[in-house]
Amino acid sequence: MCFDEENFEYDPNFCYVETISNNSDCLSNCNTFDYYKTKEKNLVLITPYIDPKNFNNEEFEIYLIDIKSKEIINKLKGHKERILSLKIFKNEKTKNEYLISVDTGNIIILWDIQNKFNKIFQKHINYYEPYTFIYSTLIIFAEKNTWIVASSIIEKNKTLIIEQNKDDHFIEITESENIPVYCLCYWFNEDAEEEKDVHNIIQCGKHTILITKFPSNKTYLKIKTEEKYMYNSGGLVFKAQNKDMLAVSSCSGLILIIDLINKNIVKKIEIENVHIFSFIKWNENYLLVNDMRNRQIIILDIKKEYKIVSKNFIPEMEFDAFMKKIMHPIYGESILTSGKNFKIKLLMLKGVLATSDDEY
Repeated sequence: MCFDEENFEYDPNFCYVETISNNSDCLSNCNTFDYYKTKEKNLVLITPYIDPKNFNNEEFEIYLIDIKSKEIINKLKGHKERILSLKIFKNEKTKNEYLISVDTGNIIILWDIQNKFNKIFQKHINYYEPYTFIYSTLIIFAEKNTWIVASSIIEKNKTLIIEQNKDDHFIEITESENIPVYCLCYWFNEDAEEEKDVHNIIQCGKHTILITKFPSNKTYLKIKTEEKYMYNSGGLVFKAQNKDMLAVSSCSGLILIIDLINKNIVKKIEIENVHIFSFIKWNENYLLVNDMRNRQIIILDIKKEYKIVSKNFIPEMEFDAFMKKIMHPIYGESILTSGKNFKIKLLMLKGVLATSDDEY
């Protein structure tokens, strides 16, 4: 277990780190990865491959690595340029999972995980300006179709929605204000019967957060911040005390917790000299935030109005960006995190919650 939730003991000496992508041919671009569980309940890491000696490969592959054995079990081929991002999305009705990957040539590929990673969609998005690339993607599973949402990080950004069955048909979110989008989030209000066919697209970029209803494309919430902060880091939609919440961050040290139902900011946290990138909801009590600059995990107590209850320095977290919570077959609850030197690490921590009443 990562956290001793019974005693809440702080033990700074307990930190076990294991490198998953430690083979010479298992290198990731370390700014994106994901994982899935097989029918045999094995955990598989999905990560782009980069040859450090040659960035001009004729083909860029996605490696599937067994997290327990660290063996490469499959290589997905299809991208001709460097893979910038990949992410798994799950259709909650059918329970099928899909991998979406994007390369620097703005080629989007959709892979069917249950069907041996068969490519079911591939599209070159040439709607953007030259020398720009897609940075964030989403998949919306509607009643009769699947939609792919794509945004880029340029000053005159257009967030596009692509219908999978009509790959030449684009919908542009017209009220996106042309902001560069660094993070896309999805929210569905399952408690509102009148919104059973409404999908909410959250765009986080530059100094603005926009929430748009799809398919109406009506932007109904806009949150701006001062120019010293940019929403160019992580975003997380989560449940807290039966409320739908959104956590967004700026690499410059701002965290906003937003009530999606009441459409208001419930907590604003400003932390100096940090570089915040991503969130994990660990359990009903805690949100975990990684601070890349200071190599630490910051823990927010959900039930205490998101008070910072601990900052835990972890030397092995050098330059880490993304984090994923997993249930490791041997170690239990653990964190997958990306690190320097193109490596992906498994972090097993215990006692990272402090009992001190010190104010942070």
